[in-house]
Amino acid sequence: MAITAKWILKSKKMDIKQKYIDEIVNDRASGASELARRCLEIAMDIIWRIQTDGVREMKDEIEIFVRDLQNARPSMSPIKNMLQTWLDDLRTLPTFTLQEFRLEAMKTAEDLRERSLLAVEKVTRALLTILKPNSRIMTYSYSSTVAAAMKLCKKNGVCLVVSEGRPLFEGRKLAESTSADGIETTLITESQIGIFIKEVDLVVVGADTILQNGEVVNKAGTCLLALAARAADVPFYVACESFKKSQQTVADVELERMPASELGIDEKPYLQVANYYFDITPAELITAWITEDGVRLNN
Repeated sequence: MAITAKWILKSKKMDIKQKYIDEIVNDRASGASELARRCLEIAMDIIWRIQTDGVREMKDEIEIFVRDLQNARPSMSPIKNMLQTWLDDLRTLPTFTLQEFRLEAMKTAEDLRERSLLAVEKVTRALLTILKPNSRIMTYSYSSTVAAAMKLCKKNGVCLVVSEGRPLFEGRKLAESTSADGIETTLITESQIGIFIKEVDLVVVGADTILQNGEVVNKAGTCLLALAARAADVPFYVACESFKKSQQTVADVELERMPASELGIDEKPYLQVANYYFDITPAELITAWITEDGVRLNN
């Protein structure tokens, strides 16, 4: 007779598994890397909540839960990639007692999380190699990598133009952070990009996914910014860790669509409201990709 794992729940009113999945689905303020690292933290908690009689059953239950987490945000490849790396690492672990397995699985997840943080640090330092003193930079919405880079280069006299990132205004979070750090920051609406693009030296954005041929999945509006940069002959850089690379092509991408109510208007007869959160920027619009491995120019 097969042994069925049982979940230990903090509350009888809510399945902790679904609670965690809902958290990832509903978090639209954090960047993809931040969410991926949060998923690893969730995984570290889950391994202590599953009760089984053996390691094999534990691995099976973990894999089922991780698959659900991976599918929670299909446009964000680091969630899928980081969790898949963790699963692959778990499969290679030697035979342990259940307690030893839990401890080793937790350590493996923590090591991956630290590896991601280190990668972001390396990305920001690689980005600094292309930033000249007093550079005027435009960015879009919110990127934790761009935010980290700005902290490092604020002594270089850079100034920043940030679009607010409707409908949830993630760009305001970045603008408040950089201005608090003493960086001259201008917050604009997306409709003003065409005005301000002529006043900057370069554009730097983050990414949620880099597709097989270099196309970039990012907050909806990124493609329009790239087109504006190309028209104004302004370099357009994408900065992110390599966990965001995917073997997917454009045809494989499922762009997340969020509730129409976020735009402040309800759908009615003959009125449909679209609220896509991501778009795809063609590789030919990108000057270079910046990862922890360095700067790769688009030749």
